[in-house]
Amino acid sequence: EFSSDWDNFSPKLGLNYEFADELLGYVSWSNGFKSGGFGGRATPGNSEAPYDPEEIETWEIGLKSQFLDNRVRLNAAAFVSDYTDIQLLVLEVVDGTPQFNTRNAGASDIKGVELEAWASPTNELDLYLNFGWLDNEYASLAPGAAAQGIDLNDSLPNAPEWTWAVG
Repeated sequence: EFSSDWDNFSPKLGLNYEFADELLGYVSWSNGFKSGGFGGRATPGNSEAPYDPEEIETWEIGLKSQFLDNRVRLNAAAFVSDYTDIQLLVLEVVDGTPQFNTRNAGASDIKGVELEAWASPTNELDLYLNFGWLDNEYASLAPGAAAQGIDLNDSLPNAPEWTWAVG
């Protein structure tokens, strides 16, 4: 039997300033987490010790605007995040048997920019253009994470550098 418990306080603080009826600026700080847990693999030895929660701290600054009788919206945001205790599969040798176990094995520095443009030239037509740039890299990795092919120069999974949408 394995047991453990985790708790987390994940606050968000923000400050908004209305420069004009159509223009809002903001800055925010937030802290989030993903719970810890246990691996569900049947493995020899007592390898499945619990892993701790992941945590992320994020600062964001941005502008939101809506004008021309609310028919045009332009928004922009920039952010930086410190992502710690990333849960990764790590190669370990337990009782002489190599196995992959989930461990808190990494940290990452993340920064990015998001831009959004939206217009409704008629009641029947909406147009939009969204753009995002994301720079992330591992700041540290446990030695066993490299056995999974993860390198300090790699990006986080499912985190493309460029994203965009047009419609």
